[in-house]
Amino acid sequence: MSLIPCVLSCGTGDEVFLCLPTPQVSTRHNDSKEVVDVAKASIWNRHTWSAIRQAKGVTHKQIADACGVYLGSAEKWASGERNPKLNHQVTMAKVLGIPLRVLLADVKDPAIRAAVRMAYND
Repeated sequence: MSLIPCVLSCGTGDEVFLCLPTPQVSTRHNDSKEVVDVAKASIWNRHTWSAIRQAKGVTHKQIADACGVYLGSAEKWASGERNPKLNHQVTMAKVLGIPLRVLLADVKDPAIRAAVRMAYND
């Protein structure tokens, strides 16, 4: 796993320097071809994003409101009990100020890159 250096502004004028792990993409094999399942693609890193959320003072409620889900869903994502869908991952990244280039750093599949870009730019 490689790391991507990232500087995030905390809104108080402070900056947080983090090294974010590159995203992992869910894949499955079909015959001899590798097929990427965009619906199961993940750019989510629970531990790193939780650290960013805490450093920026963003609450689970704010994440839930931004994603249009119940508070319990955001809490389950944070605890690792459930994983958010790709569109919710992108919304969280935007709320947390994680740049698009960081999200796409290790995503090679063009379909997933396009899906993340489209969701990020909405």
